Amino acid sequence: MHFKAELDDSGHVKIFWKGQEVTPAGGLATGFTPRAGRIVLGARTGGSWEATHIDNIKLTTAPFTSAFISGFRPNAGGFTVEISDVGTTVLDTASLALQLNGTAITPTTVTKVGSTNFVRYAAPAPFAVGSTNTVHISFKDNFGVATTADRTFNPASYTTIPADYAATGVSTAGSGFEVRLNQMDHGRTPGDANTIANAERHLAARYIDPTTGQPYANLVPAGPDNGAYPVTVINWNQYPASAGAAADIGNFRADGVGTQAVADDPIPGIEPGPNNGDPSFPPYNDNIVAEATAYLDLPAGFYTFGVNSDDGFKVSAGHSPKNVLGLTLGSFNGGRGSSDTLFDVYVPTAGVYPIRLLWWEGGGGANCEFFVINQVTGEKVLVNDRNATFVVKSYPTTSSRVPYVSRAIPENNQLFVFADQDVVAEITDGSAATVNASSVSLTVNGTPVTAAATKSGNVTTIKRTGSVTDLLKPADNTASVVFSYTDGASTVNVTNNWSFSVVPYAVIPAANKVAAANVNKTDFTTFKAIVNQIDRSLDGNQGNGARLPNVGDQNRMPR
Repeated sequence: MHFKAELDDSGHVKIFWKGQEVTPAGGLATGFTPRAGRIVLGARTGGSWEATHIDNIKLTTAPFTSAFISGFRPNAGGFTVEISDVGTTVLDTASLALQLNGTAITPTTVTKVGSTNFVRYAAPAPFAVGSTNTVHISFKDNFGVATTADRTFNPASYTTIPADYAATGVSTAGSGFEVRLNQMDHGRTPGDANTIANAERHLAARYIDPTTGQPYANLVPAGPDNGAYPVTVINWNQYPASAGAAADIGNFRADGVGTQAVADDPIPGIEPGPNNGDPSFPPYNDNIVAEATAYLDLPAGFYTFGVNSDDGFKVSAGHSPKNVLGLTLGSFNGGRGSSDTLFDVYVPTAGVYPIRLLWWEGGGGANCEFFVINQVTGEKVLVNDRNATFVVKSYPTTSSRVPYVSRAIPENNQLFVFADQDVVAEITDGSAATVNASSVSLTVNGTPVTAAATKSGNVTTIKRTGSVTDLLKPADNTASVVFSYTDGASTVNVTNNWSFSVVPYAVIPAANKVAAANVNKTDFTTFKAIVNQIDRSLDGNQGNGARLPNVGDQNRMPR
């Protein structure tokens, strides 16, 4: 036998070649466990070394005769062990025992679905990020066959939603999200069209049509709910099967299984169909940005949310669902095809929390799904899918109860800002509370802005006016806007920070200034050129007359 590979119950792979183990002692740790599956053989050769045959293969499999560990899913909030039954051999739940870092623990829940037992342990407080934790698992089946195994994990990072973000007075009679969209017949700039900063700029209607001096027209008709579109779940596709496509895309599809058997919806306000790339001939599905806002009903605990998107997205939380500078929970800052991004969230205090989903499309395909992972079964479930057993409910809102930052200029994380640009924060009043006028302040790079805030209608604006005599510094800049409002008997103080990058520039010293009397303003040739050409070999052949030293790049200074 020349080649042999083994996968043991602990998820370690051992590889042997001609009887010698080539993996480290004990094998390589993987996230795989023995289970039903298939073996795929592949190779690539070419040219004179090509071989197009394979023979003498022997596959030896050992059927399980006892319940076995078929999965282990940890995160900072706990872990789930999956134990699968085999035929008439089932888990004896009374024999199940867990140890965490050498200490006995009790499973939070043991749930059986089909032939799989889901053993969930929810930690009383999140594990330290990056810490090493070992779980010892032992159990017997109904025939008394014992199994023991160890699993080690290092929790990834997560984001905590502050308890004071929880909203009061939210109507729970509704269901879903409110969606506001903008589409223009012009690509987003500067740089990558699919950055978060450019999507925020697009949503704020800050792309100006040079022919009119006004923002590019929004091609999306106003929605029926105060200009917004009400939706139950976010499962959008520019060309769903219901509109004639061969199939839906993403995790949730008309032909899906279980909680993922949910047909794609068209993008609100956008005519579905194959994209022709020309705004004059619908369907046109490029250059779209959408903001979906809602209040999520979140019991205290640990959550894994996910967004499948084409192109990018950002999910944030704040005191208001409309805050453009809210706490980022998860994001993908760029363009891509339909793909998942998962992000962990810890909610220490139960409440109804404002959530904002920003999604955008540059060109090509377009889809967006907003879902949550069932920590017990691992299933993906659309947020607010009221047909699912496990559901995170959302309640829509067309307005914010409390004040929020509705516009920040430059946008957060914008990379191409000019040094003399204004820095602006706009704060819009809520339906139940207004900004305390004297509380508004703006700080840029640690320096307070002395200009007072002004108010027009329900929008308070504070601005650092750009000037060539007071330039923003090159590269990274930071800004912070602070305000307060009164909600019931409480005063709520809000601080929102953001950053942006100024393009590099040089300052010409005043000492370099040439007196006007020394300038001939009647000579319009503008430039004087001094040209020098060498022929180092003196034979008229420029090919061998290069600059010294005659090695490397001849076009670099100081040569």
